[in-house]
Amino acid sequence: MYPPLLALLASSAGRAAPAAATWPRLAAVWLVASALLFVFKWEMNSAVVLPTLILACVAARSLERLRGGGGELRWAALMVVSLALAVLCRQLDVAGRFSGPDDWWQGHSAWHLLCAVSLGAAYLDQRVAIETGRAP
Repeated sequence: MYPPLLALLASSAGRAAPAAATWPRLAAVWLVASALLFVFKWEMNSAVVLPTLILACVAARSLERLRGGGGELRWAALMVVSLALAVLCRQLDVAGRFSGPDDWWQGHSAWHLLCAVSLGAAYLDQRVAIETGRAP
C-alpha cells in the first residue's frame, strides 16, 4: 500500500504547486521513496508508517477540497471509510482476533479487498475532479 499512497500524495503535491513540482520530479521522488520504504519495510513500524501515510493523503485531499478542488464527496468518503476498515481488519488479523488461519475469510484477504476498493475510489475521485475541470 505504500507506493499507491505515495502516488496519491505526489498527485496532490503536483496539483497544489504545479510550477514548483514538475511531474518528472514528483515521479522521481515517488520512485525513491517507494524504493526506500520497500528496502526498510521490515525495520519500520507499519502501525506508525501506514496510518501516517493515510492521514497525509486524507489531509492533502481535504486541503484540495477547501481550495476548491473538485471530485465527488462520495468517492472521497468511500476511499477513507474503506481504507479505515482495511486498517482495522489488518490490525485485528495481526492481533489474531479476526479469524482462524484455516477460515475461508481472513483478515489479510479483507485488507486486500478493502484496499482495492479504497484505491478504486481514490482513482474515481481524482478522475472526476480532472474531468470536470475542478482540479486545483
